[in-house]
Amino acid sequence: MSNNLPTSGLANSQINPAVLEEIICSDFIIKEIDGASLLHIASEQIVRPIVNKENEQQLKYLNNGKCYSGAGSSSESRDLELQFSCNVSETVWTADTIKGEGNSSILVTLFNVHTGEAVISGPEASAKLEIVILKGSFDRDDWTAEEFSQNIIKEMNGKNILKGNVVLELKDGIGTLTDLSILHDRNWKRVSKLRLGARFIDGFQNIRVKEAKTNTFTMKDRRMKVCDTRAFGVRFSNSS
Repeated sequence: MSNNLPTSGLANSQINPAVLEEIICSDFIIKEIDGASLLHIASEQIVRPIVNKENEQQLKYLNNGKCYSGAGSSSESRDLELQFSCNVSETVWTADTIKGEGNSSILVTLFNVHTGEAVISGPEASAKLEIVILKGSFDRDDWTAEEFSQNIIKEMNGKNILKGNVVLELKDGIGTLTDLSILHDRNWKRVSKLRLGARFIDGFQNIRVKEAKTNTFTMKDRRMKVCDTRAFGVRFSNSS
């Protein structure tokens, strides 16, 4: 059959000999086909599938890289999660700035649940977060968005509990808590067990972003701090 095939247009082609042989031996070649049509068929039937397969492999490799890009198909379902970088100090006084252990700054970072890598690009990596106060008894490791909301302490006597920057804007998937404190209220118990929480303000289609929560910390009324200082002063005066 190959002796009857036209060769015009093939002399200067760059087609691989092995590919050409596969074309010649395949049953889609017809007797009167010219060289240009033969090259077109080769491209559509053999070369294009190879290129498509290679592209798929490259995309798979990129998606498994160390840093995850938030860009993806709008129909693809993905799972992300927020995480706090450190524990909150064991004791937090009302009206004092909330700090991490060792007086460190507290960060919130966005991660890909499946790869465990930080999400540093895409719309999710620059989204806005809300920082909230959670009940200390909320000790579950897994939860739904509804369960998370049910454990938020939103107001006390119609007043917001948190003062300061309660809304963070992620930059490259990271946000920093700054100038955040718990307001004093006479109805607070003098000692309460609480947690900090973080969640996305807006949702994204086909993406579940698991909220973050910190360790349990003890919130104390700052009036106790003043009383302790005064008591110490009285004891020191009496002993001198």
